[in-house]
Amino acid sequence: MRSTPRGAPAHDGTAEIWFDSVQDKDAFFSHLDYLAIVAPDERVFADMDRHGAQAHSGRGDFRQLHLFNAVGVKLGSAADALKRSSLMLREHVLEDVVNG
Repeated sequence: MRSTPRGAPAHDGTAEIWFDSVQDKDAFFSHLDYLAIVAPDERVFADMDRHGAQAHSGRGDFRQLHLFNAVGVKLGSAADALKRSSLMLREHVLEDVVNG
């Protein structure tokens, strides 16, 4: 095993994932659970700048697009819920004013 100048191993582990097809690989790396949970955590355990190209070749830059899209959808839903809540509160306050 190669060593760094300080004597520590150049790496302390490896991961290997097999897929039945390129489509399965693409589906795995573009799945929202992977993008939102696993991908951010990879940087904690792996030097993705040095080794990421080997581990994730072919993944492309679409994962950020998928993640941003998912966040946008959630923000849109939250905005709709907030609007409904504000209208319900307004109706309740107006009812209290009218009824005294």
